[in-house]
Amino acid sequence: MKKSIDKFSLICGLLLTLAAFPVFAQSSKAELNKRPLQDFGQIFSEKVKNKEVDLKTPFSLTLQGTLDANGKFDPKMTKVTKSEGDAKIIELAKLGIEAVSDSGVFYYLKQLKVDEVEISLVQTDLEFSADFKSTFETAKRAKSIGDGIKLNIQIGKSAVKDENTKAILENSKVETIGKDFLLRFSMPFEQFHGIIDRELEKVKK
Repeated sequence: MKKSIDKFSLICGLLLTLAAFPVFAQSSKAELNKRPLQDFGQIFSEKVKNKEVDLKTPFSLTLQGTLDANGKFDPKMTKVTKSEGDAKIIELAKLGIEAVSDSGVFYYLKQLKVDEVEISLVQTDLEFSADFKSTFETAKRAKSIGDGIKLNIQIGKSAVKDENTKAILENSKVETIGKDFLLRFSMPFEQFHGIIDRELEKVKK
């Protein structure tokens, strides 16, 4: 049971960080703290089990944050800039982003001199998407980071055996426009919720 919860919580982390970050962060000196993700996975599954939240309702959430020295969101300099839809699913999404931050996944970004980031989660009747945006000092630096993450996505797709994780990686892409960097995960609504449903079933077992 615990292994299922651990795996589910990491799947949640992958979804919220567009899959590529945990893969790329393996090269970082930071040690991933799984506990926040595990706690979020437990909260997530319990809320779904008790029918406290409808995961399939449309919503959008955009958060702008500043990373502290440890690569975690500084609560005094982090705010929600857009929030539309059901309050319960938005709150769950916010908890998920906080769990990812507390896990230390973003520490390697701080090593790359990233200070400010923007995360957007959007769900419609047709698609779920998650965007991670940041601006680097130069266009050359943005392209270098983008190329590195592209490579790690490709490596991840070849190395990962879990089909759900592989599907997330296959639906992730990187774009750089000048100094701006964008990592986007997008998946058709039915496919996305199929992944969540399968992972929830594993947790039940």
